[in-house]
Amino acid sequence: MRPGALDGAVIYEMHVGGFTRHGSSGVEHPGTFAGLIEKVPYLRDLGVTHVELLPVMAFDEQDVPPAAAARGLRNYWGYSTHSFFSPHPRYCVDPARAVPSSARSWTRCTTPASASCSTWCSTTPRKVPLTAL
Repeated sequence: MRPGALDGAVIYEMHVGGFTRHGSSGVEHPGTFAGLIEKVPYLRDLGVTHVELLPVMAFDEQDVPPAAAARGLRNYWGYSTHSFFSPHPRYCVDPARAVPSSARSWTRCTTPASASCSTWCSTTPRKVPLTAL
């Protein structure tokens, strides 16, 4: 990235599934990439210029310590990635369409209404300009 490329940027780091999970978000598809797309106008109104999405890649939700599993808890933060460059299925409106893509390429989760969200997936978080959404 060229020096100064993010000067003046307002970066909002968010959890893909958690950002719209609650019913108060008012989105059609809570906890999904599609739900996040629905909130882009809200983010722009706040002055946000970029989002940093965590987690995005498929991970093992059951990979937790035994004591946490006994309490019914699951891996929420996306540690234990098992399919790099593949969107986490739970964040897609139709998890069966969360198909792996080639390394360092765009991955796409498409809703039944053909609205889609593209997110750059790599082994490190990326800042996605809201203009790209």
